[in-house]
Amino acid sequence: MFLDNYTAVFIPYTLLEKEYHSFSSLASYLTYDTKRIIMKNLYLVFVTSLSILSSQAQEIKRMFVKENTVSCVGVAPMQCLQIKYEDQNQWSNFYSNIKGFDYEPGYRYELMVKETAIPLNQVPADASSINYELEALISKVKTESAQQSILDYITKNNWKLIQMNGKNDRDYQQSIRLNFDTFKISGNAGCNGFGGSYAYNADEQIIAFPNFFHTEMACNNLDLENEFFNTIQNKVFRFDVADQTLNFYQNDRLVLMFGVSN
Repeated sequence: MFLDNYTAVFIPYTLLEKEYHSFSSLASYLTYDTKRIIMKNLYLVFVTSLSILSSQAQEIKRMFVKENTVSCVGVAPMQCLQIKYEDQNQWSNFYSNIKGFDYEPGYRYELMVKETAIPLNQVPADASSINYELEALISKVKTESAQQSILDYITKNNWKLIQMNGKNDRDYQQSIRLNFDTFKISGNAGCNGFGGSYAYNADEQIIAFPNFFHTEMACNNLDLENEFFNTIQNKVFRFDVADQTLNFYQNDRLVLMFGVSN
């Protein structure tokens, strides 16, 4: 036996023996002890390589998940979790999913996540090359104050329209002001002022606007104003705040985007 105590590992030994015989012309000039040393060294290299590859392919990391998602664009527009690892200070968008993790908005999570590298030839197009799986849920803490701070931020600012129905290259003069203490909306549609009340569902981040009362001033061109009223009145939206923009969605499609205007 060439490997003495190593012969208990049969598969690696068989592979190495094959490699050894590929050098048969050279082996005929080697002593028995030299052959044994070569085979042992080859075996150690083989085992070490497997160990390195295994450690690179799979790793368990501590991950923190923020209490709210943000709008992002992966293969298509979507809602991204915001995550950071224990050695990071900044939150970043997470475009994949974590197997076994049931996310609930309004809670901040601390997780242990197993990350497994997927061989590149097995990765679907536009998919992540890492598979994420929940190893352990360390903590889940409700953060009502965080959600309230978002509503306070919306309430204290005026919001000017910067995109409507996918178009951002027009001279928008429309603006709104939302008050989450009284659930009142007011604003300017470009020419006429308007106002009214609205309904808000905190669990689903949904807001429903009624038909507004508005002034009836005579203006030259009311095309954008009419489009604005038709888009927002008597409609239900999901909304969020991201990068200082207030965004309204229908069926996960961005319909209205407003920027801070004070």
